Amino acid sequence: MVVKTLLEREDDELNPRGDCDRTPLALASQEEHEKIVLLFERDSVDANIADRLGYRPLDWAMLFGNEATVKLLQSSDHPQPCDE
Repeated sequence: MVVKTLLEREDDELNPRGDCDRTPLALASQEEHEKIVLLFERDSVDANIADRLGYRPLDWAMLFGNEATVKLLQSSDHPQPCDE
């Protein structure tokens, strides 16, 4: 499985960026792949990395109406940035 292979990499390689600087967690959040989001969360992937548009994984989940993924990301141990 591609996700498990990615998670086996060193810490500094857990957040590779693809098109528009989006991370695998952002893509999984957009596409409502809760199990993949959960795997990333358990391996402490940074949920606060913004892409070129300034969107974080939580933003993508909200934008696409993926309520279960939104709840998962909001309840994670990762601190959410301030909305100031």
